[in-house]
Amino acid sequence: MPGQTYMITAQCTDAEKGAAIESTLALYDWNGPQWMQEPTSTVNTTSNTITATPNHLSLWAVLGETICIARCPIAWCWADCPPGSRCIL
Repeated sequence: MPGQTYMITAQCTDAEKGAAIESTLALYDWNGPQWMQEPTSTVNTTSNTITATPNHLSLWAVLGETICIARCPIAWCWADCPPGSRCIL
């Protein structure tokens, strides 16, 4: 029924998460033009699971931030990092 919650749990191995920062992993749903983070999403870094209790059906994905290491010492290098990444100068 619309408005009722249900639980989604996804397991993500270290190999599957790739370069993503584990603590930033969350469930995201596709709302048409973009991915939106599910506000109830939590990550358990011990069990490598991401859990959420959404109140709507959707196409779901596990997404997270990555680290981009810029190779120059000034702030304009941040432009070289992809959106959604944390830059380290």
